[in-house]
Formats: sequence, C-alpha cells, structure tokens
Amino acid sequence: MIRKTKPIPAVVAEPAVSGLALMVTRRCNMTCKHCSVESMPGIKGQPDEADLMRWVREAADAGVRNVLFTGGEPMLREQVVLRLMNECHRRGVSSRLATNGFWGKNPGDARKRLKALRLAGLVALNVSYDRYHAEFQGPEPALNIARAAAELDFTINITVTRLADDSELGKVVEPFRELPNVRLRFYDVQPVGFAKDLPRSSLRSEVDGFCSACSIPAITDDGRMTACNGPAYFSNAASPLSIGTLAESSMEDLVKLHRCDPILETIRTSGPAGLREELKSIKGFEDFPWKDQYYGMCELCLQITSNPQAVEALRKRLSAPEAAAKQLAVRQVMEANKRSAGMLNTRFVNGVGASRTFFRAATAEHRWTEESKKILGRADLDWGHQVEYLMLCGLARPLLPALDDDALLRWAPIFFTERLRQRAVQEEMLELTQREVLRRISTILRATCTRGVLLKGAARLLIDLQRGNHNGARPPGDIDIYVDPSDAETVQRRLMESGFKASKPNMPNHHHLARLRCRGIAVEIHTQIMSSSCGLPEQQMLSSMRSIECKDFDNLYRLDAEAMLLHTCVHATNHFFPRGLRTAWDVHWILNHFPDIDWDRVVALAKKSKISRAFWVPARLLAEELDIPIPSDVLKLAPNDANQRKLERIARAKFFDTRDKRISIIETAFSLLLNDSVARRIRISADFTASWIRSQRRPGGPSPRRIYKSLRQALVRWRGLRR
Repeated sequence: MIRKTKPIPAVVAEPAVSGLALMVTRRCNMTCKHCSVESMPGIKGQPDEADLMRWVREAADAGVRNVLFTGGEPMLREQVVLRLMNECHRRGVSSRLATNGFWGKNPGDARKRLKALRLAGLVALNVSYDRYHAEFQGPEPALNIARAAAELDFTINITVTRLADDSELGKVVEPFRELPNVRLRFYDVQPVGFAKDLPRSSLRSEVDGFCSACSIPAITDDGRMTACNGPAYFSNAASPLSIGTLAESSMEDLVKLHRCDPILETIRTSGPAGLREELKSIKGFEDFPWKDQYYGMCELCLQITSNPQAVEALRKRLSAPEAAAKQLAVRQVMEANKRSAGMLNTRFVNGVGASRTFFRAATAEHRWTEESKKILGRADLDWGHQVEYLMLCGLARPLLPALDDDALLRWAPIFFTERLRQRAVQEEMLELTQREVLRRISTILRATCTRGVLLKGAARLLIDLQRGNHNGARPPGDIDIYVDPSDAETVQRRLMESGFKASKPNMPNHHHLARLRCRGIAVEIHTQIMSSSCGLPEQQMLSSMRSIECKDFDNLYRLDAEAMLLHTCVHATNHFFPRGLRTAWDVHWILNHFPDIDWDRVVALAKKSKISRAFWVPARLLAEELDIPIPSDVLKLAPNDANQRKLERIARAKFFDTRDKRISIIETAFSLLLNDSVARRIRISADFTASWIRSQRRPGGPSPRRIYKSLRQALVRWRGLRR
C-alpha cells in the first residue's frame, strides 16, 4: 500500500517526541459532562486488537519511548490493554494508563488488577476523579486503587478537573489527604466536546503559558493522529491539529510531522497565546475576529487553527529561518531546564520549585515572583500535598500576608488558602498556650534555683516576644529545654508535681528524659543538647549562652546565634531532613535576627563536631536552592570530596520531598556516608544489625518474603535518592 502524508516542513532542529497517547476505545461506562471526546456507553466501533498491536510496534520503531493508553475507558478492554503493555515492555517502551478507576470498586479487585498491570509493565497511572466522575461513582474505587498501589510501593496520580468555582475541590481531594503515594493533578475544564454545553461563566479563563498536551501526539480510535489527546479529536483534516491517518501515512512520518510542524512547536513553547501574538503582527490580520474573552487555551487554539488563512500565514511566518531559530532557542532552554530537574519536571515542581516559591512568599518579600507564577500555573503542582506540607512546616502564619495576592488566587484552589488560614488561627492559639507552659517552667526553675537553656522553636518564640515581633512567626512544635544533668530529674519531678503529665508511650531518650505534656504541649528536659552520636562541641556551645531577658521568663536562657545555627543544621541532618522548609525558615530566622553573626565561630564550632558534614550539607543546600545568605567564602570551606557530593544529592532529593517516609536502612546508609571515622562506621553498622536482628526475633515478625521485598524497595529508593 502506498502511503501519503502532508509535506514535512523544515525546521532548524526536531524537538523530541518521547510519548504517544493511544485511544484503546472511545467507549466509556460514564457520560461525563466535561468529556473532550464525548465518550459514553453507547458508542459503537473500536479499533481491532491487531491494529492496536501494529500501532504499538510502529510507534516503538519510530522512536516513541512511552505509550499512554487512554479512551474512553481503556479498562473496558482490560485483556487487550494487558497484551498491549506486554508488547510495549518487550520492545523497551514504558506503559502508562489513564482510567476512571471503575475496576477498583472493591479492594480485592483493585489489588488483583493493579498487580497484573504492574507485571505487564505499567509505570504510571492516572485515575480521574472530580465532580463529574462523582456523579457515577464515589471516591472508593480510586481509594482502593491507591491503597493497593501503596502496597506495591507505587505512586499514582489523581486527575482533577476544575471550574471557575472550585469550592467543591476541598471535598473532592479530602479522601486522599492521608495517602502519601497519591499525587493530585489539577486541570481546567476546556470548552471542547461535551464541555461546549457548559455555561461559559463556569469555566476558568486561563490562556497563557505553553501547552504541554501538544508535546504528545495521540492515535484516535479511528486511526488518526492528532496533535494532542482529547481537544484535537474533532479537528478537521485541514487543521494543523490533525496530523494525518495511519491508513495513508506511516507512523514514522506522522510522528516526524508532529515534531517538525512550526505551528505545533509554537503551541508547545508559547501556547496558543504565542500564536495569537504572531498572528497579530502579520499584515492583513488586523481585523481577525478575536473574542473579548476566551474560556481556556483550547478555545483560542481551535479558533486560530480552524482558520485556513491564519494557518497558512502562520506557517509561512514561523517557517522563516529567524522564527525557526527563535523557536529552537526557546526549546533548548526548556529542555535544559528539564534535564537539570527544571520547570518541566514534576519532581522539581513539587519539590525544590514549590519550596522555593512558598519560602520566598513566606519571608520578607510576601509576594509571588515571575518564577513563582511558572510553578503556580502547573497542572502537576499537587496543591493537596503542598498545603499539608506547609502546615507541617509551620508556615501558615508566615504565609498569611501573601494569601490575598492575585497571582496566587489566580491559580490556587480555594481549599489551599482556606486551610492555611484555619491553621494560622490554630497556630496563634498554640503559641499562647506555649507561652503559658513556658511561664510555668520558668517558675519551677526559679524555685529550684536552676537555669534552663531553651532549644529550637521555644527559644525563637521568646526572642520574638522580647523584641515585640512575634506575629507571623513559625510556632515551635515541642518545647525542648536543656538542664544540667545533675538538676534534670529534680526539675522533671517538680514539673510533674505542678501538673505536668508523663507521656507513658514515650520512653526516656539517651539525651533527654521521658517526655512530659502540659495542656497538649510536649516538653522534653534535655541532659544533652543533642545525642552524643552527633558529636557537637556542647561545652563550647553552652559556655556562651545568653539570657533571654524577657519579663516572666527569668532563669531561661538560649544559645548564642552561632550555636543556634549549628544546632539547627545538624538537627535536620540527624533526622534525615524531614520537612526541609521548616529548617529553611529557622536558618532564615537566625540570620535575619542576628545579622552580625560571627561566621568564624560557626566554622570553628562545625570543625569541632565529630561529623562536621552534618552542618555543611544543609548549609550548602539552603544557600544554593533557596538563596539563604550564607557567605560564599564560608561555603568554600565545606568538604568537596565524592562523599560530600553524594550526601548533597541525597539531601536535595529528601529535603524538599513533601512525603515524609523514613526507612531505617536508607538512614543507616546515609549515616555511613556522613561519618569519616572507621570506628564510628563500624559502630553504626553494628547498632543497625543488632536492632534488625531484634526486630526479626519478635513474635509475629516479618516473613522472609516480606523482608526481601522491604530490602528491594529500600534499594530502589536509595538509588533514586543518589541520582
């Protein structure tokens, strides 16, 4: 058979097309009002399995590296999907799946089917759940699939579409709050397919930004290739969104045409708004019938690409060498960002990118920068995990002044700002309680003629109170206070006599007594600033302690600024970097409150520590990623060997991760890298081995299969952290 295709336009360089969407069927068991391809149960006709299999093979031969199986609802043809995935796996192509999750209605089915999909080669799963899918089924199927995925140590995406009024989003995402292996992705409903019948006032009117959907061509159920999955389905054959048909053209030619079309490349790099700006500058299109308002970028895109004269003029203009060179430059910048974990990388967006954005807004700037807007507008920014993370880091109050900014309100779901405001009120009440508990502790110290040195957040709280600038501060969690070991038990006993309750489940630690509680606040009486394994020069740190000099809080002291900085960084490393923004805020607070900090003393204290890397790893990371002003000549004194670079890569992966998963095997491996002393490495290994043996001897301990699975998962995560 002789195949024909549109002429392939010449461009300076071909952007890579790594993915392809394949519509297994347009039929669906639901009829959602926003469906872009108008799927429903009654649709007749679907591609033969032989055709689908041939398209998969041709896609692999054309250089496609991953295939997204979509619909309709692809799992209505479950066995076909599994066979297609197996073929992908055999050819070195990864498989992804978009589904409404109807097959997870009970936990057993969810586990069975997800396991089969994973064995067939599934690497990514998108489950759609929003107000439209909720009309046909509740969140239970998606939750069952998510829990089954957690058992397989597999992360899934919950895809949520939203309207201008997103007040229901909080209810939609609420069931997934406690599932760390779930990522939320938010997309705007576009006025295409069934959604054309929705009231225009209900749609969001965002048209700016590049279109990532146009990066992945789609094969429809009738064998056409379109520029994107969904919105381009009903485009006519003359539109640049309609690439061609597999009956007339080869897969390789169609993929190449999709890569090389200058109109599609403009959509990929500048979005439909970029096409509009180009068309406005072309003579003869001054009277183009632009609308006063567009209800999504797809509406703007379809208007331009359905006009033959506009398409011809744009193609001619964008094919010129100057325009092609400009597109290439933009593409290279985007690809460079992607390769360096930049703007196109989901892990970056929800890690370093989001942390940088929210940290800057929480500090003195209280605004959203241009770089911030690129993060806030991302569909894969998981607002659910981010709001949980920010609250756990104690940044609700510091973020309050920035919550009313239009740049945030344009993108953030209502539940994001509402929950931060609620937490800010709770933090205000919590601080009042903590002050009262500190007064009671001060009274006991005065009665026993004992001095206490406040650590971490408790010291910050009273310093802010002393200076009259406590509003908007990050509240402490527990109250940690160092007391001379000879007085510690006396103070502990007197506190209990005055009403403090012993927290029975918490056994005494090797560097503090058993935890107490008062009015819901945990209190730890420390006999060491930190555990001896950290090797801090505690005597030197305590020798320069300062009086807080705050009314009603006599007998309470603090470390000097240099010791506070060392303690903050080492504490983060010792706990394997949980909630990195909390550490970032504390370091920022110290440098902001003590601008004349003696960096020579900081370096000297770090050198006297047994594991000085524990200070340098977070210090360098915070300076590089969040621009915290640690002098460059100080950072040059940090170790720069292979171990240090490995530690920083691991810390970077963990520091900004909103999912706080602690695995003892990984933390032990990290500790071995952190310690240069052979004797300490032997002791760490021995302690871990002894602890592991004890855990295996417990009645009802894990089976050998479970142990093997845990070790394998730990190894995979360790390799991921070191990338």
